[in-house]
Amino acid sequence: MSSQNISTTLLPKLGYVPALDGLRAIAVTMVMFLHAHFFLGHNGAIGVDIFFTLSGFLITTLLLEEFHKKGTIDILSFYFRRTLRLFPALYLMLIVVLIYALTTTNSEDKTSLFKEITASALYINNVVYGIGWWKGYDPIALGHTWSLAVEEQFYLVWPCILFLMVNYCGVKWLKFALIILFLFLFVNAQFHFYPIDIVVSEGLVLGCLVAVLRFSGNLPIKIPPFILIISLLLLTAYGIFPIPKLEIISTYFSNPNVIIEVLSLIAILGIVDASPDTLPIKIFGSNFFVYIGKLSYALYLWHKPVFVGFQKLSLVYHWTPSLTFVLKFIATFLFAILSWELMEKNIVQWGRNFLKKRQAAKV
Repeated sequence: MSSQNISTTLLPKLGYVPALDGLRAIAVTMVMFLHAHFFLGHNGAIGVDIFFTLSGFLITTLLLEEFHKKGTIDILSFYFRRTLRLFPALYLMLIVVLIYALTTTNSEDKTSLFKEITASALYINNVVYGIGWWKGYDPIALGHTWSLAVEEQFYLVWPCILFLMVNYCGVKWLKFALIILFLFLFVNAQFHFYPIDIVVSEGLVLGCLVAVLRFSGNLPIKIPPFILIISLLLLTAYGIFPIPKLEIISTYFSNPNVIIEVLSLIAILGIVDASPDTLPIKIFGSNFFVYIGKLSYALYLWHKPVFVGFQKLSLVYHWTPSLTFVLKFIATFLFAILSWELMEKNIVQWGRNFLKKRQAAKV
């Protein structure tokens, strides 16, 4: 199939959208408040749903743009970029946790941490923790890496599936397959047939589907600014403030996360298509929110082990809960800033330069 058939629109290349980093900043704040056991952040798990939908949308859009432009997808280059972006920061954090385990914990905690480190390093924490492959496995400090495992497995498989589907079956069949997969995951979440949701996320699939629909011209309606504002307010309010789950939602949906995923995609589409002078774009695209968004991966990596470590320190030194809260947030941000400034952004830039030289050598 010709790459020209993949899109019936003249969509400009998506490129870098600063306000999406602002959305990442809000999402990671929700998760951190949740794991800090703060009264704000009771529903902070929705931050992970936002990350999933955003990943599905952005990665699919990137791959479709490449296929449309070149008629193919350089899957090895994609793996190379993802590896440089994700692996170094993760393994640095795991090395620090390993040193901590070797030097300060008791034998029982050592065994648990060694298992956590192994599962996290292999990107299988979603399987061993969610399905219970390892008997008695109860993560202490690295349980949050289950979501990283889901995303990494997605990055490993999805580019190949997308390329094969678009190249040999066509976009219509790709849309149909994504719709069927999403419906299967939705029904599974409703009735809990299988623990499939820890391997494939609804949010990832929905993000992929919306990216395909948008790129192929099936989403002609732009999100009005007031709808964008409402979606962002609802996500932020529900994820951060102590709002109880609505009983009417719980009555009809045993897994109401799909509502969060839809709101996330409305926000994403609204941000992507909004004018730069729109109020939410000015706020979420401000230097503060963008920088926190750039730190979001490192913040997500470091916050849980740092929180656990400071919780133990607070028992030793009899710190008040408020002091412990402040100290563990400061420490998390310090680790994240060091990770981003000294390693992550430099490695990513090196990877970009390497791929540019490689591409130039082919011409």
